[in-house]
Amino acid sequence: MALMSSTFAGYHANMERKQYISTLENAYRREQGRSISLLVSLSDSHANVASLLAPDDEKYPLNSNAIPQDLVDLAVAHLRVLHHFRQPGVEHAEQAVNWQVAALKAAASFVQNVKGKNWPVPVLITLAKDLRRLTFMLMKLTDSRGSAVRDEEETSKHNPYSKASDTIMVAFRICAADGRTADNESKRVGMMGLVNQMIRIYSKGELWEMYRPLIRALDPFSTKMTFPVGQMVTYRYFVGQKLVFDGDFRKAAEYLTYAFERCLKTSVANKRKILMYLLPAKMILGQMPKLFILKKYNLEQFEEVVLAVKQGNVRRLKEALETHQDFFVENGIYLILDKLSTLTFRNLFKKISMMFGTHQIDIGLYVRALRYLGMHDMEDAEAQCMIANLIDEGRIKGYLSLVHNKLVVSKTNPFPMKIG
Repeated sequence: MALMSSTFAGYHANMERKQYISTLENAYRREQGRSISLLVSLSDSHANVASLLAPDDEKYPLNSNAIPQDLVDLAVAHLRVLHHFRQPGVEHAEQAVNWQVAALKAAASFVQNVKGKNWPVPVLITLAKDLRRLTFMLMKLTDSRGSAVRDEEETSKHNPYSKASDTIMVAFRICAADGRTADNESKRVGMMGLVNQMIRIYSKGELWEMYRPLIRALDPFSTKMTFPVGQMVTYRYFVGQKLVFDGDFRKAAEYLTYAFERCLKTSVANKRKILMYLLPAKMILGQMPKLFILKKYNLEQFEEVVLAVKQGNVRRLKEALETHQDFFVENGIYLILDKLSTLTFRNLFKKISMMFGTHQIDIGLYVRALRYLGMHDMEDAEAQCMIANLIDEGRIKGYLSLVHNKLVVSKTNPFPMKIG
């Protein structure tokens, strides 16, 4: 009885594989890249067919004379991925990543050999996405069991993040090299989708230094070629985030504004992620968000910060940052928001200047205000340095008269809100 059951299961597996390869042949014959991408996707329904998951390559091998060998190799590697993907444990996760790497390499070779056409490009992007997801899954498993403890050289050598990104880079170079084909058939259309997967990997692995070569490679094409809006939103978000960390707030605001405005209205969680970095960038530039925006996207942690900056209340700003320190640190923006103290000082000095209605203000007035707000050790010399920095940044239009210990401000727009 067991032998009959085993024979029937083997027969069923063989039939499923024949049907799978037949579907692949039909998609290849019709040059349906999206159909092939589904047949090698971990998210497609075929990934749950039990008879396809068994590692029976030797007993029931995949063979076809109707498709290139690279595509056969891709199918074999994909079924191996499915087998390990559905099994628990770190060892299976590692094997799934290894076979996904093999699948993407086979696909890259296949795409490279299709001359003058870009219909197979979706296959590369699908495989790259799944490789990223499998890599993240593997790293989560290794971190949870503490098995990723190796010496520095060993870790670098076997780092799954580097392994995944290096493999995707092979596919990217094949697409980037297709410069002689007409734009509507060029494989370069796949560059953005592949770069997005590498950027996600670098972000997760905190490999920030790897962003720059990708940006340099892609930027010349981002204005010349038409990429899908969704891919552009992803790209602008991650690059904008990096620009925030680099301190290039004006360009960061440009990239993140593009991403926010074109992100689907229904993708509230994604729009909130974009705002997490767009808000600090614009605030540093002197553009305060409306409070209803903070409430709409559940970002009330910024509310006290915004009010403190507007009021020029440095004590309130300090308290707001301390209250929500864990939230801001977790999202990597605490030190960036701390830079708002400069803008807060500017607003405070503006209020004092307006109170006295003169363009010559005694430095001592600023010192007394700062002491009242908790900076008890403030002296004239320190206040003069702060004002000099604000003048240098363009937040105050005027000059210091050290002889008279006064700030002399311009009679026209002495406290510009937007700098640059």
